Amino acid sequence: MTRENKAKIRELTPSERLKIVSKYEAGCSTAELAAEFGRHASTIRRTIKRYTSRHTIHSAPRSGRPKAVTPRQELMIRRVARTQPKIEYKALSEAATINTPDGTPQKPPSHSTLYRVLKKRKEREEKERKEKRA
Repeated sequence: MTRENKAKIRELTPSERLKIVSKYEAGCSTAELAAEFGRHASTIRRTIKRYTSRHTIHSAPRSGRPKAVTPRQELMIRRVARTQPKIEYKALSEAATINTPDGTPQKPPSHSTLYRVLKKRKEREEKERKEKRA
């Protein structure tokens, strides 16, 4: 059987999860909820089970590699690069290094990380320029 004509099923939103849990606690069965939300009964049961074990309606964080720089570091990198366009990567890396609360400096961002942050900034600025022209 091919899945050409089947639409990909999206994840439940937090508001949908909240409605499912509240209606379940009000006495609705999983079959009734499945029919109402257009989902399989096992999806409804899994949602309720996750709520009872985690006590939250929000998704768990996804796995994957953590970000190399924090949003605060990204802002610092962009700000320094904007004010000093001819700055070298080593100096930019030193400027973006943040000290932890106990006073020890974090590992400075690498050359490739700095390049990626600046490239993303450049792409964003070009997109904004194109939107202004249109």
